[in-house]
Amino acid sequence: VTPFGKTGGPPLGIVAWKSYTGGTMQLAPGDAVFLYTDGVTEACTEAMDDFTDQRLAAVLRECGQLRSQQIIDRVMEEVLTFTAGAAQSD
Repeated sequence: VTPFGKTGGPPLGIVAWKSYTGGTMQLAPGDAVFLYTDGVTEACTEAMDDFTDQRLAAVLRECGQLRSQQIIDRVMEEVLTFTAGAAQSD
């Protein structure tokens, strides 16, 4: 799991005049890109503990050679298990 790093700017469309920075990353055969919103990493328990970037990275490392839909399903399963029925916070 390799984060793209700090590129970009405010959420797209929030500020029409704002410019964005970009970056590049070389992908090899078999590599995948996982895009998500902060609603995943900021999903929280009743005690207000966040799911965190670290938990998401750990789940993605376990996904190995799974297909895209299987990865999405696995992440959703982990987030729902972590939040244990707490109301959506984001």
